[in-house]
Amino acid sequence: MKRILLILTSLAVLLSFAACGSETVEFNDAEISEFCDLMDACFGVGPGSAGSSLRSVSAAGSLLDWAEDHSDMLTEETLEELLGEWDGYDWDYEDLEESWNSVAGSIEEIVSDPTDESLLGLLDDSGYTLQHESYGEDLAELLITVIGNHYTIETE
Repeated sequence: MKRILLILTSLAVLLSFAACGSETVEFNDAEISEFCDLMDACFGVGPGSAGSSLRSVSAAGSLLDWAEDHSDMLTEETLEELLGEWDGYDWDYEDLEESWNSVAGSIEEIVSDPTDESLLGLLDDSGYTLQHESYGEDLAELLITVIGNHYTIETE
């Protein structure tokens, strides 16, 4: 009887360890809300609007900092899920695509050299300070690609 109980207990412990490895990563409500606010900031920063370069670089810096802070959770799938949460808004996708292209360009500038004086001047003028000394190119590429593909408009 003791042997059976020992085997069952051992099996239960092994199964509990196996379950830990298959956990899915989920963002909490506050993280989702913060992401949606960041995406809101990416809207309306396209060329031709007043202060667009300042808003673009600020939105890019904020989004990059958020992504770096959540890099252990951020994958193509989780980013798509977050975009699905934000999709509840009724945006003009053509304007959003133009705005995203501007933000994506700012993301590339920040990643290539976050210490560039002109970039730091724009960030300072926008009132935003980068929170990290450097940014991963893979993480930036993930943001640019997934968000860009999500809002690409097919033209005939």
